[in-house]
Amino acid sequence: ATTPFYRFSAHQAKSLLLGDILELGDHSQKIHREIGRMISPSQIKNLYLFGDQVRHIMSGAPEIGFPQSRIFCNLSDDIRISANHIISTTEENEIILLKASRKMRLERIIEISQSTD
Repeated sequence: ATTPFYRFSAHQAKSLLLGDILELGDHSQKIHREIGRMISPSQIKNLYLFGDQVRHIMSGAPEIGFPQSRIFCNLSDDIRISANHIISTTEENEIILLKASRKMRLERIIEISQSTD
């Protein structure tokens, strides 16, 4: 069942799965780093990263106090690594926001997790 937007705050744990934003050209490194600097450690439980440019999010997030221990970064092309990690660490009633360029196909994470149920 889909959770209505207004119920988003009802979830105890909120995590992010972020992938590369591919349309940024020469500004990619800077913008990915800035995204990392915007992630609030008090509001986000875990930060899951997938892709190549996400390494810059991974370096930006700790600059504002996001604990390195709550960041999982998969720089490989194998999304199953990310899916397996997320499946093994996700709590009941946790919500995960997925955001990346469409070309990253993050919905594969959902497909993999549903096939393990």
